[in-house]
Amino acid sequence: LENRLAIKDQLAAIRGFEGVSGTLDMNASGDPAKSAVIIKINDKGEFESYKIEKP
Repeated sequence: LENRLAIKDQLAAIRGFEGVSGTLDMNASGDPAKSAVIIKINDKGEFESYKIEKP
């Protein structure tokens, strides 16, 4: 449980992260301030869209 809380706290502290899709900030609840595109690798080793999370 302690590690889970530490991960949550670190994610909530993200400010101004320059990612592939632009700058990412997290709000006080730990939610992204913009949509996050989640990509997974399928059984063939190919990248595919998994889902888009909106704040």
